[in-house]
Amino acid sequence: MKTLNQIAENIAFKLGDQFNHTLQESIKDTLIDWRAKFLRDDADRNFISDIHFSQTITIQFQKVNLLTEFNANFDCINSICSGIQEQEEYMILKSTKKIPLPIRTKISHTNPYNYIGSIDGFRSFKYTTIDKFPYLKHLKYNSRVIYYIIIDGYLYIINNLDLCDINNTLNICNVMIRGVFENPREVFKVCSVNNGFADDAIFPIGVDMLMQISNGIVRGEYPLKSSKGEEINIKNNDNNQNNVRTS
Repeated sequence: MKTLNQIAENIAFKLGDQFNHTLQESIKDTLIDWRAKFLRDDADRNFISDIHFSQTITIQFQKVNLLTEFNANFDCINSICSGIQEQEEYMILKSTKKIPLPIRTKISHTNPYNYIGSIDGFRSFKYTTIDKFPYLKHLKYNSRVIYYIIIDGYLYIINNLDLCDINNTLNICNVMIRGVFENPREVFKVCSVNNGFADDAIFPIGVDMLMQISNGIVRGEYPLKSSKGEEINIKNNDNNQNNVRTS
C-alpha cells in the first residue's frame, strides 16, 4: 500500500520529472478521477471486493427543524397554526458536515453507502426518501428501525432522536459511515481537525488497479512528457513547424 505522495512521485519519475511539484499535484487530481472511473466500471460489470477501497468516517449530528430545512414560510404557517415549528414531529437530526459522495453506480439511488449506522457497527440504518417518511411508522415491525435520507450532501436521521439515550431525552450522537468514496480527500476533510488532507496517508486502491491507472496516466494524460525529452514537431495554423522540447 502506498500513499498519494508516493504514487504521484513514482508517476512523475516515469515522466522524467519527479521533482516537479506542480506536475505531482496535477497527477494527484488525475489519479483520483481515474480511480473513480475504474471503480465505477468494475462495480457495474462485476462483483468486486471493496476491502482495498473502502473508508470509514464518524460524523456528528445536530437537532434541526424539518420545516426550516426545507424553507417553509413560517409567517404563513403561524397564521394558521401557532407554534407549529416547535412541534416534536418536525424535529430531526442533521449531520454537522456534508458527507463525501460515494462512487456512482447503477444501484447508488437505493443503497449509496456500504454502511450507515451506530458507531459499534451493530445497528444499520435504512435508506429512504422524504416522501416515504409519513408512512414508515405504519409498517409492521418498524418501531425500532432507523431511517436516513441524504439531501444536498447532508445526512438526516428522520425518525429517531435518541440514538444513544435510553431515557428518550435528545442526545446528539455520532454515526458511522463506511463506503467507497469518489474522492478520498473529502473523507480526510471530514475527519481532520485542520480541515486538510494528509497526502502521506495510505491511498485506498488495489495494486493491480494502480498499475493500470499509472500506465494510463503516463500514456494518456501526459504524452508529451512521456516522450522523455525527444523533440516533437507541432504544426501551427500557418503550416510552419516549430520544434518543441518537452523537458
